[in-house]
Amino acid sequence: MIDRIGIDKAKVLMVMFVAVLFSLSACTDIACLSGVCPTIEERMAQIPWEPPSLSHQNCPNISGKYKARLYAPNGINYIDLIMQFPQSNDQLGFIHARSEESAGQVPRRYVPNPSDENPRRVRVDESEFYNSGAYVLIQQSEHELAVSLIGGDGKLYRKQTVSLDSPMIGCANGDLIIRTIYPPGRGEGGWGSTSADGERFRKLADGSLQVMTHIREWRYDPVFGLMGMGPTGGTNSTGMPREGRYTKIYAGVP
Repeated sequence: MIDRIGIDKAKVLMVMFVAVLFSLSACTDIACLSGVCPTIEERMAQIPWEPPSLSHQNCPNISGKYKARLYAPNGINYIDLIMQFPQSNDQLGFIHARSEESAGQVPRRYVPNPSDENPRRVRVDESEFYNSGAYVLIQQSEHELAVSLIGGDGKLYRKQTVSLDSPMIGCANGDLIIRTIYPPGRGEGGWGSTSADGERFRKLADGSLQVMTHIREWRYDPVFGLMGMGPTGGTNSTGMPREGRYTKIYAGVP
């Protein structure tokens, strides 16, 4: 529809509509249509958990010596026990942890791993270190959890200390639970994904350590907050996160 002075009102309305959408998508902590956009920290703090809160009384003690690394059947992929614990302070201030290295980097070598695209490709191999008596020593006290990687040579290679004075760390149903939230990053393509991880630790009767992991991932939008994520990582309309559950058992070490 064109008015008397030649302005196409439909085009004007469309431009105004696009401008509003652009201002909404660019909103972070500036004013939203309904007030002030919540900060990333406020949105992340609203992520639901089950159970909603954790106990800090009479939590199980998982102290012990355990196998340091689990290898997949292919002998290449692996999961380190020490990496199941927080590596450093999280960005939201919930987790307080510190890491230190003593004997230096874990010994490694480079072995051929050719592919059709790159016949000269190599990969890092640390299996000799982990298969020669390396273990993880966990020492749990009332206030902190110390997790140390000890080599077969008896040397300390890495140590992580996690403060237990946090609402994200506690216990329920006989498990010691550590929860971690990873705020979304922002790149050239806009806002990315965010995730919430829950690790449940339980010392079994045979002295091994069971670690159950629950990972949830969402797409993030500064106006609409957490949005559903499909199996391939795209946004879906359900609002539900992409989830994964894994159980690992690290054998006890005499």
